[in-house]
Amino acid sequence: MPTPASGTISMLNMRSEITRGAGAISMSEVRTRAGRSGAISFNQMYDCEGWVQTNGQTVTKFVTINGWHYQFGPTGSVSPNETGDNRLIIISTGNGSRIYSCHQVSGQACNQLSFSNTTTGTTISSGYAPTDVTRIVAGNTARTLGGTTSSIRYWTGLTMPTGGSLHCMVQF
Repeated sequence: MPTPASGTISMLNMRSEITRGAGAISMSEVRTRAGRSGAISFNQMYDCEGWVQTNGQTVTKFVTINGWHYQFGPTGSVSPNETGDNRLIIISTGNGSRIYSCHQVSGQACNQLSFSNTTTGTTISSGYAPTDVTRIVAGNTARTLGGTTSSIRYWTGLTMPTGGSLHCMVQF
């Protein structure tokens, strides 16, 4: 689940929903995970959810995929894995958005984060549809928003590694 949409946000909300860690948390860590610099306020952290992506590589006859992708492999993994099938549900109510992939395909100039509804015809909670995403962070850096369609995509300048972990966040 993302942080609350209004009202009080606690440091525990930020720990459990943005940084996905345990123990003490600092605003500096939240700032880093949110891809922000300078002073930040709790108001800037409404409707945020983070995850940790462990990157992998899949090589096929036609393409090489670096990062995380669930369809062809799967490649890499994500945490939390709320569906049990290596897909990350952003809204944990059962009728929210789902991130499908964060990857780079050889021969393409850019990486993408692809969002779409959990199933065709699913009613998306107001304010949490794929087209409601306002900010994306990959590797602790805010990325440029791309086009908005029924399956929203974000293109980034990040070179997707073949291993290691990336901290990512989405904000509605």
